[in-house]
Amino acid sequence: MHKSCILFLTVFILIGCEATHENQKRAPLIVNDTLSSNLKKGSTVYSLDTTVFIGSGFEVSCKQDEFSDNNNGSFLLVKHNNKTIYIDRSEFYVLDDSLNPTLIALGNDLFEIFLEVDDRPNKNYLKMLKIQSDKVIDSQKTPAFSFKPCHLFDDTSLVYADSWGYPEAWTDSNNRDLVTCDPIMYYRLTKNGLILDSNYTIKKNKEIFGIPNVFTEKELRSIPVNKDNARKKEIERIKNCR
Repeated sequence: MHKSCILFLTVFILIGCEATHENQKRAPLIVNDTLSSNLKKGSTVYSLDTTVFIGSGFEVSCKQDEFSDNNNGSFLLVKHNNKTIYIDRSEFYVLDDSLNPTLIALGNDLFEIFLEVDDRPNKNYLKMLKIQSDKVIDSQKTPAFSFKPCHLFDDTSLVYADSWGYPEAWTDSNNRDLVTCDPIMYYRLTKNGLILDSNYTIKKNKEIFGIPNVFTEKELRSIPVNKDNARKKEIERIKNCR
């Protein structure tokens, strides 16, 4: 999913450097006009390696991670019409993915930006920034969607769907080949932005895995590998829908 190129935005950490990066994590900073005006071109904080223009006057930039040899970023900057609206050094982002960063224009000067975060050895996830009138009004995490949104339901809604993690297979003490039930999460794109469809998520995962409620299960269940076909079919349905 990731290419080894300079468009990485600051998320995935080499395992050998993981402890070092963890110590350097800082809280995201939503900047105001005063701070924005103090970011002088050529200064350390403004020496950005890569800029991606994502539409509607938005651009996402990053500085490469000096501790990593796979060109990850360590400093994220989001601008709108040349105005700095968001700075983050708390994550390691990925910019070279074909699907992200993504901009969704919702109307009335309301936007959502999806930034992919490198969470190795776990699966990547997305950080969603909701922006209105050049202010970040909300920030949430979603799975890193592997496919474009499509009309997955029997209505006009565009739907994003994917899992938080990867299914893990192993052989137990009784020599049974098992795989984890990694729930698939379903999000509708509405006029107010991306919203998790909790009812459909519960219903569909119950059909696939027999999990009564994916939001109340304390531990991931496991099923025999040869009974994992329902999940695979659902992933294919998501992949091929339009």
